[in-house]
Amino acid sequence: LGSVRQAIATGQMVRFQDEGISGVFDHVVTPIIDADGRITRVAAVSRDITELRQAEDELKRSRNELEVILGGISDGVTVRDKNLRLIYANDAAARLKGFASSSEYMARGRHGDDFIIIDSDGRQLTLADYLRQHEDSFHSGLPLEVRYRRPGSSQVHWLQIKTAPIYDEDGTIRMTVFISRDITEQKRTLEELSRSRNELHQRINERTAELAAANQVLRNEVELRR
Repeated sequence: LGSVRQAIATGQMVRFQDEGISGVFDHVVTPIIDADGRITRVAAVSRDITELRQAEDELKRSRNELEVILGGISDGVTVRDKNLRLIYANDAAARLKGFASSSEYMARGRHGDDFIIIDSDGRQLTLADYLRQHEDSFHSGLPLEVRYRRPGSSQVHWLQIKTAPIYDEDGTIRMTVFISRDITEQKRTLEELSRSRNELHQRINERTAELAAANQVLRNEVELRR
């Protein structure tokens, strides 16, 4: 009755929901106004939305569970929509990019200008080029390796990234999931091993040359003594 009185008093539609033992119901009360602008009667429509509310609650629980799972893994997980807008990031992804939390990353890195991407050849990539490389990586089944740095910072990091596009029914990409792992230390270790290997080869070559030269001197001395 309160909603009916409100509709009559304001001349506006009133909508409310109530939940009871029999379920959840959505009610709409609309005043009917005649040609003279007078409210002659009130129309009320009720709809059982119990299943809808249950589905919404289940979706919310699933999202919370997924958030707990993604928040607990060490790999960075981000999701971008078809307009390249960042719509999700877990805390690990935020830490990889130098942010204190996923909320800070979402606020400051929403449009992809939060870091500078450098490919394996040292070229700076636009976000669109970066995503095209990800699509190629997805089709090849191989993870993409890129370097990146924050604007204003000289520190460069390596990431290995796997891509999982999510398609609409018509086959267009609706959003893209990126799973990132920091491989900076691995790259540094490989670079150090490569430098050590090259130094070792150089020393071996130098020592071999020295031994060959010494051997040649001995041969010359032997020939002279003959």
